[in-house]
Amino acid sequence: MAEAQNNSGTTGKPADGLAKLIAGLLERADEYGDAMAKRISREVNDSGRGCVSPEDLRAACRAELRNILRALAGQAPVDAEVGADTGRRRAQENVPEATLLAGYRIGIRYVWELLNAEAAATGLVGPGDLVAAASSIWALQDAMIASTLAGHRDATSARLWSGE
Repeated sequence: MAEAQNNSGTTGKPADGLAKLIAGLLERADEYGDAMAKRISREVNDSGRGCVSPEDLRAACRAELRNILRALAGQAPVDAEVGADTGRRRAQENVPEATLLAGYRIGIRYVWELLNAEAAATGLVGPGDLVAAASSIWALQDAMIASTLAGHRDATSARLWSGE
């Protein structure tokens, strides 16, 4: 029996191509996480405060990128603790919420651009599948930001209560 063609112009299940594409991205997650960190450093305007060390930003970007890629591939639900931990650390470093949010927006845009570039380069995912992935990306962004802000607010409250 022949496989049906899906709306992306490829054969097989739409998720198959996306899963293969994401598997390739996960193999290079450190490299892409480092590139994400550079972009965030370049584009986030935190008034020159330099609150976050480059090493910590790279580590956070690597962890967050793996988290979102695994969730997009359906390997695991998004791990809220990854974002909460980042939020707590950023609160301890006095990173304002607005700066934190700006970093996440830049990071998720980087993920979207990465998916598009990889789809174009490999042909594993067509336009229809990318549109479907977009909905998942924006939902993941909301979940990640919510957990990160919760961690940030918890750490900020704890600091205020302790009199720091």
